[in-house]
Amino acid sequence: MIIGVTGRMGSGKSLVSKLIAAYTGYEYISCDELVAKLYENEHVKNKLDVAFQTHDREDIKNLLLPSGYKTISAIFQPFIVGYLLGYMNANQSYVIEIPLLFEGDYDYMCDKIINVESDVKIRVERLEKRDITNWDSVRYMESIHYTDEVKNARATFVFLNNGCAGELENYVYDFVEKEL
Repeated sequence: MIIGVTGRMGSGKSLVSKLIAAYTGYEYISCDELVAKLYENEHVKNKLDVAFQTHDREDIKNLLLPSGYKTISAIFQPFIVGYLLGYMNANQSYVIEIPLLFEGDYDYMCDKIINVESDVKIRVERLEKRDITNWDSVRYMESIHYTDEVKNARATFVFLNNGCAGELENYVYDFVEKEL
């Protein structure tokens, strides 16, 4: 069983993913953490140096424009897919947090997909608590996400997360009990 969890920044997808993993024993994989590790891979560094004249993650975040995002996706996506396909064992279950699951065409890998949705005002409040310093980068990343309407239509399940963490935890627990 592979459960993909997606959603916009600040929606609560990390918490949902980690709670599902904790309740089920499924292995948790974060594509954001995987990307962070890939920045240390020599092959990735070389490709980034050629494309952006740097492999520094913060420098590249500041360079992200529509053309830059396409380039970075072309660099990272084969490594991410290769890692996931090479790492995952058919006899084990996984919860994979993939912010751009549909946008990156990762949905074919998942048995069930959850889109975590939150109102924009709530997401902004959550992001402000994280000490976000580059709001232009946040706005850009938001712009490349499909709308929640599109994600909800393609997802197997939708979690509306406009409340507190305890409320979300109860919702996830109910989901695990009923669906897994």
